[in-house]
Amino acid sequence: MRSGFFKKNGRVIDLVVFLLYLTLLAIFMYFHEPWRDESQAWLITRDAGIGELFRAITHFEGHPPIWYLILMPFAKSGIPFEIGLKSINFIFAGSAMGILIFKAPFGRLFKYLIPFTYFFFYQYGVLSRSYSVMMLGFVLCALFYRERNLKPVRFVLALALICGTSAYGMVLAAGISLVWVFEILKQPNSFKPIRQMLSDRRVIALLVLLIFNAFLIWSIIPVPDALGSNLTQANSFVKRLTYMFMIAPGDALALNSPFYYSAWNPRIIQDLILGTIINIALIVFARMHRKLSLLVVPYIIFAIFGASVYFADHHLGIITMFIVFILWCSYEEQLPVQKFVYISGAFISAAVLAVSLYWSAASSFYEISRSYDGARESAAFLKQTGLSELNIAAAWIGGPEPNYNALEGAAEQAYFDHNIYMNFNNGADFGYLIQRVDNQGIGTKRILQAQKPDVLMGIVPLNEIYDDLTLDDFSLVKAIQFGGIYKGRAYKAFKLIFLRNDMMIDYPELKALDINDY
Repeated sequence: MRSGFFKKNGRVIDLVVFLLYLTLLAIFMYFHEPWRDESQAWLITRDAGIGELFRAITHFEGHPPIWYLILMPFAKSGIPFEIGLKSINFIFAGSAMGILIFKAPFGRLFKYLIPFTYFFFYQYGVLSRSYSVMMLGFVLCALFYRERNLKPVRFVLALALICGTSAYGMVLAAGISLVWVFEILKQPNSFKPIRQMLSDRRVIALLVLLIFNAFLIWSIIPVPDALGSNLTQANSFVKRLTYMFMIAPGDALALNSPFYYSAWNPRIIQDLILGTIINIALIVFARMHRKLSLLVVPYIIFAIFGASVYFADHHLGIITMFIVFILWCSYEEQLPVQKFVYISGAFISAAVLAVSLYWSAASSFYEISRSYDGARESAAFLKQTGLSELNIAAAWIGGPEPNYNALEGAAEQAYFDHNIYMNFNNGADFGYLIQRVDNQGIGTKRILQAQKPDVLMGIVPLNEIYDDLTLDDFSLVKAIQFGGIYKGRAYKAFKLIFLRNDMMIDYPELKALDINDY
């Protein structure tokens, strides 16, 4: 009778937890200030057409077109930037975690806590990017995995959703599909005439997925000057590969290792030990539930791919999604587990959840007290003061190899219906930034030499352009503190806006600030 009571009321508890997730997500999304990568997707879908999207943009961005196609009808309808972007992300993240809460085979406490962990709540929930769509794809894959042979179409559609969001998703989906193909080939009488094989719905579904992936690969083949394909890696390939195999799974769950970006240091030993423990736990668990190949094959492909191309810390959540997918598929089997293994697994799970929940809580509450990017405030300042109507030059990345096309203030564009910078995309009117490398700056120099700027967004290296204009000819009129938030840490920076000294008299409400204070 008691078990019947809890079984009867379990759905009520599920609903309460789900509503709590949605409520907290909405609250912290409201405070979150979208940063450059979030606004870039919205600006692309607002200002570019479908032809331009497939012809050029995805080849510069390195992302498949699905997220842009999802955003496009809303962005072009005139819905305000933050409302539109956040609402769409809220729907996908909420749908993914709703399915997990109501359908996952985990124990109730475990499945109630997962949605509030760092990547599922903050990094891919509060922040609005294509990874929320991938979350839904992985949850649906896990939900449909058990009946993949009986109902292959819906499983392949879930894989297609993962593929459509990121190249990393494409790699993992390819690995999952490869394991499935091996399983099909291992079945009795699997080697049939081609005509008979083509009548198998699994084969047809996989062929369609292969064609879809070929299209996606074509859509993200980078052009020679694409920013993503010209980034300098911090470490050697061997070190990056070591990180991907030894530390990254632990980093996706409970570690915060600097090894992918930095040189060797004593802390790496700790990360290697803890990462190895987590890796062994995952391998033992997957092997006991006959899911070892499903864990190992996709991840090997993913690790090699991640070490070979650009990989960033926010991509770690993709590994988190994959691990939850493996756990879900394993729990479906309900195989007996030795007591020692059960206790060890429970201890590791508790530690991982505790760390990730702390990251999630700390990161979310930083959203209330700090500005993530500063774009919302600086855009409002430019509008209220009328400085947005003047000639604004945005700072670019300087140094021995400057990139004149990597500009500060890109996220501000989402709060305007036109380009506000003189040197943005060589003066083009659209708001999204073309992600290309420009070490010569011919267009930037030509535009700025033709007309001097009134306002500077950031510290523009004016000495590269002018003989008679320096930063001393400008007054700092606004300094906005901001900083990215990652794994419970908030970083500090300042967004600086300058006005030319001879124009200060026209804006008596503005006061010169001391740049040395920032």
